[in-house]
Amino acid sequence: MIILSLLAAAILIAADQVIKYFIALFLPYQPYADTTLEIIPNVLGLSHVHNTGAAWSIFQNATWLLTVLSAAASLVVLYLILRRKITHPLGSWSLVLILAGAVGNLIDRIRLGYVIDMFQFLFVSFPVFNFADVCITVGGVLLCVYILFFYGKNKKELT
Repeated sequence: MIILSLLAAAILIAADQVIKYFIALFLPYQPYADTTLEIIPNVLGLSHVHNTGAAWSIFQNATWLLTVLSAAASLVVLYLILRRKITHPLGSWSLVLILAGAVGNLIDRIRLGYVIDMFQFLFVSFPVFNFADVCITVGGVLLCVYILFFYGKNKKELT
């Protein structure tokens, strides 16, 4: 299971980096998150944004802090995966998603000094985000569901 988890995380990280590469290659940089290309009219668009902070512009220009936090979170999640601290499939896969998203954005912060964001909801005011953010969000929601409904049901996970 550990090998499968790490392989899945690696595939998700690679997908994130490939998407960001092609966005940077084919879409012009948009400092004000202007939609460059509508994917689903009035619903979802693509743009090429450089984000030096986190969602909703918090910690703007604090790349070093976000880099340290991302690295620390990645190491903690990797530890949990390698030590099989969570054995339930829902909990395990949530950790894989969180790890992949954290590492995907960490790579950008280290390599570029910012994160490339591209997905933009057109029907509501919402920050531009990327595939790594989707992994972190979905993983976080699944982890919450796991903790609320499944954690503690297996005696092995309590130690």
